[in-house]
Amino acid sequence: MDRYKYAELVVVGASFLTDGGDWRSIYLHIANAQASGRAALVVNPCGKRGIRQTLATWAFTGRVIVNGLSAFDSWLVLVMCLMRPDIRVYLHETEYALDAYRQSRSVRYRLLKRIFGRDPILCVSGKAETL
Repeated sequence: MDRYKYAELVVVGASFLTDGGDWRSIYLHIANAQASGRAALVVNPCGKRGIRQTLATWAFTGRVIVNGLSAFDSWLVLVMCLMRPDIRVYLHETEYALDAYRQSRSVRYRLLKRIFGRDPILCVSGKAETL
């Protein structure tokens, strides 16, 4: 647990190293931080190991970023963000993707609206910021 307690940053995301690219910029940021000797971690909330890592992040890490909508397919990530208003959400999705998420996952989307209305949102562009 010390690993999470002393981490300067933990990024929680479910789509690292996949087709697409919503992970590339934050992953590069983490790699650069690690290369310069800073304690930065990446957590995928899926699977047993991911659940344990997400719980450790929730309990022990001060600075957490959730990377993109795909991370919210984990109920644990949703609850963590509802319980901790200091978590940042890094959105890459367009209005079209958010609308599709709302239609396919209406309960999760209602919870996300609470999170998005309260937690700091990091955006990739000025256009995304206005959505």
